[in-house]
Amino acid sequence: MATLDIDGAHRYKLVAEICARLGVDEESTVLDIGGGTGRLVQYLNSNRVFTLDPNGDGEHHIRASMESIPLPTRSYDVVVQIDSLEHVPAQIREKSLLEMVRVAGKHLIWVGPVHSDLTAEVEHDLCASHRQLFGGKEMEWLSEHEANGLPEKDLVLNTLSEGFAESVSWMSFPLRRWWTFMRLDQQLEAGMFQPELEKEIDRWYETCGWKFDYRVSVDEPGYRFVFVGSKEGELPEGIEKPPEGLLTLDEWKRSLPLIEAIALSSPIDSEGQPIDSRFEEHIQLLRDQIPPNRGAERKNPFWKRLLGG
Repeated sequence: MATLDIDGAHRYKLVAEICARLGVDEESTVLDIGGGTGRLVQYLNSNRVFTLDPNGDGEHHIRASMESIPLPTRSYDVVVQIDSLEHVPAQIREKSLLEMVRVAGKHLIWVGPVHSDLTAEVEHDLCASHRQLFGGKEMEWLSEHEANGLPEKDLVLNTLSEGFAESVSWMSFPLRRWWTFMRLDQQLEAGMFQPELEKEIDRWYETCGWKFDYRVSVDEPGYRFVFVGSKEGELPEGIEKPPEGLLTLDEWKRSLPLIEAIALSSPIDSEGQPIDSRFEEHIQLLRDQIPPNRGAERKNPFWKRLLGG
């Protein structure tokens, strides 16, 4: 369970922006490798988006592993991979990258976290804070990152670059901001139920917040590495540059509904409990996630409120 959608919105808005700059239209064929959720299609103009993953099904889904793709060479106009390589063992990563290059007809977009000592430390911190907040429950997808290790940037860049006439790469989502948003997500999930605030945070980020995270400033650590390659001539000029219009008051005013939502007080009753009837539903969802007899050991007020005693 996750409260905020910032991490997901960043990936898909980023890829959608790159596809728009590449000229992907409703006739373009797109293959999302590792995209078992099928979410990418919601962000693209193309009506011909397919997914490839060992799990899942459907008319536009190919059930296969990324290291052995059962498709002809250059069979899709655009091949995309988003935050998937870190979920497979290190020994099959190079083969998987080569397969992506092989089936790409015109362009390839690769987006995902890559290893640095600081990134590993940040992810370890998030796993530890999740266990602390949720009675020892693991943060499953980040635990897989730790188990497999994040891909090395040089492996991704060197393997993909060989297959394209022109390519460009950059770091995206400043690491400090990513960590801050992830910590906020955990705290909102474990604390007070604030649906209006959570809705406005997501709305703000999907509307404009992602634009500021499109590319990381020089010498600032980033979370995601972005690679874009073209097999047919030059890439659009400035494809790696953040969207225009960020340094305008009109763009900044898009944050006003979020500011207003943060400023709203949360009505409580005489015993200090939220009046919002949905709070009990939220507490029950939290109870369902906590392993038996783990949270009861906690002595702080949140755990007493959640589990009694």
